[in-house]
Amino acid sequence: MRPRFVVGPGDRHFLPGLVRLAKWRIGIGDGRQASTIVDVDDYAEIILRLAARIARAAEPRHEAFNVGYVEPIRFAELAELVGLRPRLRIPIRAPALARLRRMGGQRLGALAAQLELIGLSHHLDVTALEKVVGRDLVARDPRAAFARALARTMR
Repeated sequence: MRPRFVVGPGDRHFLPGLVRLAKWRIGIGDGRQASTIVDVDDYAEIILRLAARIARAAEPRHEAFNVGYVEPIRFAELAELVGLRPRLRIPIRAPALARLRRMGGQRLGALAAQLELIGLSHHLDVTALEKVVGRDLVARDPRAAFARALARTMR
């Protein structure tokens, strides 16, 4: 199972990090970067469907699946949903991130990894997963899933 971002109860990093960026009014990248997300409840349903498939299989197979929704969500859409009105935009380029990593140190490496995750596109092809678990799960709207997760988090 290869999810990119799992949103909903228990998300201690992605959604709370976006909320902090909104509070600090910092935009990352140009807003067009695409990400694959999945709601934690949909992720659980995917796991259940895969487990049922394994239980029915005459001989289990090892397969890797990208997990998320077919349609990506753009950073600008995420920013709008959390109310981010950036006063400062931080452009993200892969060569700059590589230089940051080469500078060494645990903190700079962690910062480079975080900036790469939200500042560059990370949209996954979930076609293989769709064939196994069905279109109804992977065709859900990522914006609606994120909005639900945000509402549950902000309670």
